[in-house]
Amino acid sequence: EKPIWIDLAYATYRPAAVPGFWITGGKFRNPFQTSSLFIDPDVNPEGVYAQYTFSGLGPVEPFVGSGFFMLEESGQGHDADMHGYTVGAAWTITDDVTWTVAANVWDYDNYEDAPVSDRGNTSGWTRDFLVVNLHTTVDFLAFELPWSVFFDYAHNCGGAESDPQLAGMDNAYHAGVKVGKNKKKGDWSASYQ
Repeated sequence: EKPIWIDLAYATYRPAAVPGFWITGGKFRNPFQTSSLFIDPDVNPEGVYAQYTFSGLGPVEPFVGSGFFMLEESGQGHDADMHGYTVGAAWTITDDVTWTVAANVWDYDNYEDAPVSDRGNTSGWTRDFLVVNLHTTVDFLAFELPWSVFFDYAHNCGGAESDPQLAGMDNAYHAGVKVGKNKKKGDWSASYQ
């Protein structure tokens, strides 16, 4: 008996009556403007997500979004899930330069009940997560190649640490640069984070 793994299986609806709005459900790519600080690029969340992008404001396109994601189903007790919210804007400065900023909030429910391994960690880390993330990316062309530079900051507003030695360790930072894109055979990319 071999298990079957599905990477992507989703449906997206874009109503013609509301340009800029879309909703998707199933197992899909990460819809949030963030880096791998929040979610590994190989992980595709399961749930439902909706976003609206405001157009007609010239080179700036603000957006808002919200989603519900299943993390771990439980045969007993409560399922572990996450609610995610985002607000941001993409500014097309020139044809070759776009600056995107976003503020994300991820609220985890019942994560403490999920069968997640502590991997021997006995430091008293909390499993109460309410993460606020600020993200910025600048995409541009240089030397006829696409580049992307990003910075992320995240803060866990959830439960206080139970160990005083962990005070102030509820912040995270992540920065990096990527050159190139992998879209077709022969493409290449390199990144440093």
